[in-house]
Amino acid sequence: MALNQEAIAAAVAKEIERQQKEVVYEDLSVDELNKVCEQLTAKLEMVKAAAAKKGGKAEAAAMKARKVDSSAKFPELPWGGVCLPDDCESHAACARAAWLSIFGSLARQHAAASSNSSAA
Repeated sequence: MALNQEAIAAAVAKEIERQQKEVVYEDLSVDELNKVCEQLTAKLEMVKAAAAKKGGKAEAAAMKARKVDSSAKFPELPWGGVCLPDDCESHAACARAAWLSIFGSLARQHAAASSNSSAA
């Protein structure tokens, strides 16, 4: 019984593509993520080389940041408004209030998690 090499190659390529679409990067270890980066970088280099051979642009398009409308309204911070050193006479007090707000939130989350785990 002869195996069709083209069908096998197509099936393997299809399976690899399926697995790559389903990758959950957050579940990978640092070593696995580094390996994925190496593989994707190598693939990118092959694509750039192919584009250059065909006379195309071999460089990736530059990413451009979206301009934020100056009239945009942002939600109020939990510790109050924005406090910049040049605008505030007591920048240390503003920074302390921000730190206490964040730290307090984390402490409450930790306490809730501790009480839930000890109750179980």
